[in-house]
Amino acid sequence: MVWQYRPALDGLRTVAVYLVLCFHAKLAWADGGFVGVDLFFVLSGFLVASLLLEERYATGTIALGSFFARRMRRLLPAAFVVVVATALVFLLVAPVTRRLDWVGDAQASLLYVANWRFLHSSNEYFGADIHASPYLHFWSLSVEEQFYVAFPFVLLGLVTLKRWWRPAVVVGITAILAASLGAQLWWAHHDSLHAYYGTDARLYQPMAGVLAAIAWRHLATRKRALRRAGWPMLVGLVVVASSAVDVSQSTRGLLATVFSAGLVLTVMTRTTPSLDRFLSLAPLAYLGRISYGTYLWHWPVLLLVTSAVDAPAWADALLTAAVATGLASLSFELLEKPVRTSARLAVSASPTILVGLTCSVLAAYAVVPRVLENDVRPALVSDSVASSTPSALAGSALPRTTAAPKPDPRAREIARPGDPVPKLDWAALKESRGAETSFCTLDDTTSCIGHRGTSGLHVMLVGDSHARVTAPTLLKIAEQRNFTLSYSMVPSCPWQEGVVSTYTNPETKDQCQRARAALYDGLLKKMKVDVVILTEMPRSSGAWSKGLESLTGSTASVDELDLSTMTSSLRKIRAAGVKALIVDSWIQRYDGVDPLDCLASARTVGQCAFRPDPPPLADSILHTLAIGSHGAIRSVSLNDIMCPTLPVCQPVLHGIPVWRDVQHYSTEVLLDHVAEIRRRLVSSGLLG
Repeated sequence: MVWQYRPALDGLRTVAVYLVLCFHAKLAWADGGFVGVDLFFVLSGFLVASLLLEERYATGTIALGSFFARRMRRLLPAAFVVVVATALVFLLVAPVTRRLDWVGDAQASLLYVANWRFLHSSNEYFGADIHASPYLHFWSLSVEEQFYVAFPFVLLGLVTLKRWWRPAVVVGITAILAASLGAQLWWAHHDSLHAYYGTDARLYQPMAGVLAAIAWRHLATRKRALRRAGWPMLVGLVVVASSAVDVSQSTRGLLATVFSAGLVLTVMTRTTPSLDRFLSLAPLAYLGRISYGTYLWHWPVLLLVTSAVDAPAWADALLTAAVATGLASLSFELLEKPVRTSARLAVSASPTILVGLTCSVLAAYAVVPRVLENDVRPALVSDSVASSTPSALAGSALPRTTAAPKPDPRAREIARPGDPVPKLDWAALKESRGAETSFCTLDDTTSCIGHRGTSGLHVMLVGDSHARVTAPTLLKIAEQRNFTLSYSMVPSCPWQEGVVSTYTNPETKDQCQRARAALYDGLLKKMKVDVVILTEMPRSSGAWSKGLESLTGSTASVDELDLSTMTSSLRKIRAAGVKALIVDSWIQRYDGVDPLDCLASARTVGQCAFRPDPPPLADSILHTLAIGSHGAIRSVSLNDIMCPTLPVCQPVLHGIPVWRDVQHYSTEVLLDHVAEIRRRLVSSGLLG
């Protein structure tokens, strides 16, 4: 059966791209709109396989160079423009602290490995909001490009079997599909992000399209097999994309793949004439032809729209669709079509591929970093950066301490609200996370020791990322006081036994369980620990309503679970003959303002000051437990050291940002106050 263009296939592309747009705009009915990507994957597999198989039938071979050059001319120009244009636009609206994270995202997008980049950086696609990377949507284009690179070689290898190449292709593709489907099902139960981003777990979808291309040559003469199936297939896909069904991401993907392959076959065999006519309507077909550009533009446009306009989701979706579609149309007419149809570029494949790769690499490593790392205040940010900043701060005077030596006359001062934001190393601040993960087990009691002292006192720091941020400061204190310091700290891991964070990856969750199991099953006695210092992010109702997972299957609320496990864990600590020093919950920002983003956007430090919320209930309960422990449990607060101007907190002390993000003090500010923190810890009476 000879390959022929079907405008209805472009109609399907239109369905796919606007399903994704509705999902990203968070329309209530489109919880599963991300399956539009699945339809794109199936279409890609079908079209590429159809073209390559047609070439094999017609010429007896497959010209890989020509294929790769055509793909490059089709995909690279628009992607190149979107990546660079997005960097330039966000230079005007986003602070450098946010843009720094996007350098690697943009580079991965240009090199078509974005899916692995986002997977390994644990970006939550389904929780993406206005602070997400404007390059997040490039993950799916990376999966497609990886398929485009690998599949021709697979097909070429299979067709070398000469006489048996047709059955070999069917068996080989089916085997790859089965292996990928197995990976999807396995990862769905072990790491949902890998199931979504991983090429291995997604390959079954373009391979389903490949099998559809093979089947089409047979079904084209047996139309009864798909008669009147078109509309049910389309309805099925839309239902799967909607909020009407409550199934997992993986299950949606499997169902969408079946419906997508069925839709492609019904369109190609024209077994549902009314559907074929509908999808072939000129407006739908045109929107499908420019759908690649619409997909490229819609996500950064949506981020800009939602940041600038406080409107209902449907209004965000309409405005985004209008702008992204308009940009896609311009891109298609002025850039994509001329490059794709250029007779000059079609003459030789090698120069086209070389120029395309060179442009991608140069943009990735010369252009993008220069733009996104530019330390310039966003030109389109309001002077009132932090909306929560109390107006009463304007012109108020705060106490000053001893001035620092030059060059910064404010370096040792508590910043006044009207002081300009000091020059800061934003990249270093964002990357500074304190010490690395470290914990001992019953079989390994030495690797977690940070300092061996001779005073006879052994202190262990226990907690999550708050412990990691505190560790460098406590290490200095251990060296000054000459006590032994060891660690049991894992990010996103509460200090108490019996709970883990659901907001983390499987590897970290496993580390947390192993660390806490060892700690409470004899490690304290085995390592002869005298005092544990316990610190962690406060986890209570609200944002953590589903974020704390009981290892015993308890269905108690987060607050009840938190309190019960803290109480039982403290009993175990005391039973081991160990004293406990509990660090009060740190002051955090709950107003949606990222501290470093605010400082990078602000003209004065006072624009980023804020009034902290009252301390969480857990702190007062732990204080009560400490009072009744006869000195074996004490609590200590660092908050008045970090915020000496309460009830309003300034974002900078001694020229150093107090907060690295909304949840953590900066490692640098804690180190800067090591003397005060040492006196505070010693005053507890537990450090000798």
